[in-house]
Amino acid sequence: MALRIWNNTIYASDGEKLKDIECPRAIMQSDLVQRTDHNFDCSNCMEVIVNTDRMSEQELVSLLKASPRTCLFINLANPLFEVVG
Repeated sequence: MALRIWNNTIYASDGEKLKDIECPRAIMQSDLVQRTDHNFDCSNCMEVIVNTDRMSEQELVSLLKASPRTCLFINLANPLFEVVG
């Protein structure tokens, strides 16, 4: 099953809320610097941005449950996500 994105929030396939999608700096992809581990560094705040293209649903759910403030790079074409509403 896919993770659902609705109203800028990510929900698990069972409906559990995992993360609000927000960035106070309105970062764009051009603000990201590719790392060797396929993730990114943000050139504005220096946080590591986790590339969800390289993750399974279970890996992402586990990560967000353990660390809900994790910054994510979300490709809406990734079948891991279903955008609703």
